[in-house]
Amino acid sequence: MAFPYILHLILAGFMGIHCEITVSKLSVTASGSITIPCLYNESYRNNVKYLCKGYYFNTCKTVVRTDEPTRRSGRFSVYDNRNQNIFAVSINDLTDKDKHYWCAMEIKYAKDVSQHFELSVTTGLPSLYVDQQEITVFEGGSVTVGCHYKYPTAPKWCRLGSTCVADESGSMEITPETINTHNPVLNVTMSAIKPEHSGWYLCAQDDLQMPVHITVKELTSTRITTSNNTFYPVLITILAIVLLVIIAAFFGWRMRRCSKSFRNFTSNIFRDKKLYLS
Repeated sequence: MAFPYILHLILAGFMGIHCEITVSKLSVTASGSITIPCLYNESYRNNVKYLCKGYYFNTCKTVVRTDEPTRRSGRFSVYDNRNQNIFAVSINDLTDKDKHYWCAMEIKYAKDVSQHFELSVTTGLPSLYVDQQEITVFEGGSVTVGCHYKYPTAPKWCRLGSTCVADESGSMEITPETINTHNPVLNVTMSAIKPEHSGWYLCAQDDLQMPVHITVKELTSTRITTSNNTFYPVLITILAIVLLVIIAAFFGWRMRRCSKSFRNFTSNIFRDKKLYLS
């Protein structure tokens, strides 16, 4: 009876190797916020995910869980994207006490799978940072991300759980791109972007990483319908105004014509009256 349990522990251990967030250390600003993507194996899609705070996993304190109603607790929040096998944890109001954390998943009848990451909180500019962690772009467009860094070695641009590129001679499986290095910024431009390019990317330099989430919105008939819904009311309003102007002009012409006929009629009456009196 013990053998199946031991076998389950062994399999969980091997599967845990693939359950990596690929983010191990980040440089962040005090009082700021950070979102960290945690990559997991597809077999853990329905498992409860949580964020644990502490140097050792065995003694760390759980700060937020995906099975909580709001998935939010104080400064912490968590979101599980089961389509991409990634759950993201956010920490607000960072302090120098925010240092060691664990992305973890509950495993029944076995040890929970976890991956450690470390935060280096500074009062000045971080050693590696981006202007925006969340970027939205429409399909077919382009997006530029600036990876700001301090150290001499230029960062790499990576897709979470995939390949990296360090310069223009590199290649990635995502989309055509141009990388221009202007010390101390690595500008990454992704063009002809498609919906499947949505996801998490990393600026990576030595042992530091900075996650960036890109959302690509599809150009669907909904946008065209929205444009038409805006166009037709405007057209109807213009036509109504033109029609009112035409009606007003017609009645004005009719009134002038009637006024002229009335003056002629009155003039004839007075003329006939004078002739009669004479």
